[in-house]
Amino acid sequence: RDAVNLALRMIETYGGCYVGDVVGTGKTFIGAEILRQMRLMYPLDDPPLIICPAGLKPMWERTIEEFAIGATVLSMSAVTSNEEGEYDEEEGRIQEKDPSNNTGVILSEAYPNRGPVLVDEAHNFRNPGTQGGGEKVRSRYWQLFDMIGHKECFFLTATPINNRLIDFRHMVELFTQKQGDFFASRLGIQS
Repeated sequence: RDAVNLALRMIETYGGCYVGDVVGTGKTFIGAEILRQMRLMYPLDDPPLIICPAGLKPMWERTIEEFAIGATVLSMSAVTSNEEGEYDEEEGRIQEKDPSNNTGVILSEAYPNRGPVLVDEAHNFRNPGTQGGGEKVRSRYWQLFDMIGHKECFFLTATPINNRLIDFRHMVELFTQKQGDFFASRLGIQS
């Protein structure tokens, strides 16, 4: 209950937050309850979007049914990317991009109207890669960055401290939208 209430206050104040803790401490239930509370507080908002690794999609689908959230669950691997390959945490190696796989989702096109976004295993979005542009499809990080805008989002991760400081900065920039003075008026942190 304390984690949910604190996260809701942070989301209200900053537009996003991280729930970071070790494996097996209930981050899924915390995330589900945060979404459920947001649905109750803002019933006219569009349904939430949950982005997670493919292996967690069935678990999230069961959880949103149990919590009656009405969210859409999307696998990270379903998001189209123009990158050559991506580090897969579960496999422990770089997975080569399959050029014949053109069935991916472009987030801004597939979900132009959506409620809050929950990203599970958010450390998978620690590297922005290239921005792409023009005819190229932007990397998954930049697609998420563009889609979030200044709307509510929050991230679940068990490994925030195993990353480099720049990785954590990239993850925070998803909800601060790279505004260098984002925390200046809120916390007195100038940069």
